[in-house]
Amino acid sequence: MERAQRAAALAARHENLAATTDNDTLRSFHAAIAATHRRIEERHTVTATLHQTYADRLALCDKADQSSRSCAIPSFMASVATALGSTGAAVTLVGETPEASVFATSDTTAGAAQDLEYTYGEGPGRDAVRFGLTMAGHGQALCRRWPNYGPAIAELGVRSVAATPLLVVDRPIGALTVFDSSTEAPTELSGLERLADALADTLLMDSAIPESMVLYGQVDVRPTVHQAVGMVAEQNGCGASDALALIRAHAFSTDMPVTAVAEDVVARRVRLG
Repeated sequence: MERAQRAAALAARHENLAATTDNDTLRSFHAAIAATHRRIEERHTVTATLHQTYADRLALCDKADQSSRSCAIPSFMASVATALGSTGAAVTLVGETPEASVFATSDTTAGAAQDLEYTYGEGPGRDAVRFGLTMAGHGQALCRRWPNYGPAIAELGVRSVAATPLLVVDRPIGALTVFDSSTEAPTELSGLERLADALADTLLMDSAIPESMVLYGQVDVRPTVHQAVGMVAEQNGCGASDALALIRAHAFSTDMPVTAVAEDVVARRVRLG
């Protein structure tokens, strides 16, 4: 919380200066600086709360191990889901295209939902990145908005989703998505957006955090998919986007995850094209 406290002190200082000056230009200047530090304070407060929640989960797991009860290492994204009052959560980071992505999820259902979005090339996370806006849907609206993805996640028991972009200097670098089994409207969206802002600024883009420890190292880079795309592209003399489309088409027609098809391609159990 030390960073949040420093930002709060700076904000209070500029708020006081804005309130006591008779100069309109200086008042606007100090008010703007104060608002910036209040945003920074909120980001660090949210981040500190997430870290503490995750630390508490690790401590409980450690106690279970010491008492001879096995305990799987908890997912950091499960703490994110808890903070948002959702049953599951996922973060996706993208490169120049949504296909060049890494992701982290809270549980197997969230992971399966992310695989479906990757397989079908549609869904809330992709749209959040594409349009730079928060996307949400629940119940039958999921199927109307995403005709392939919607019915597929319903089979996982997911009835409500919301995704918001992770923004760095107003440029989407990924998305934070939450999943719920309730058919009610998605989680309170302003809270989702505030948490995404904190993740983008203080966890994902903090140069003090080694790359290997971003999100506590709990990320999947889909290396097999990238390798399979290269092999299919070479075999068919096509570009990477067309190669990925072939892999997706095969996954769709065989009702397999994209990652499973990629493994078959790399193992040369299947040839596409």
